[in-house]
Amino acid sequence: ARSSPRVLLIEDDPDVRSLLSAELGEALELLGAADGEGAVKLASKRPDIVLLDEPLAKSQRHAGI
Repeated sequence: ARSSPRVLLIEDDPDVRSLLSAELGEALELLGAADGEGAVKLASKRPDIVLLDEPLAKSQRHAGI
């Protein structure tokens, strides 16, 4: 069993994604995606929670997120 919650982080800005990964990566198992297509692929790993860049969600509704 996993000891850390699995979080799917969907953020298109690589600097923000890197910052969040650095801040949260020790306490959480992070799965990072830059877009909706990558997020859909990583969703098969069954994250406990999804952190989504809200403007990205509006621009990628067709990707299924």
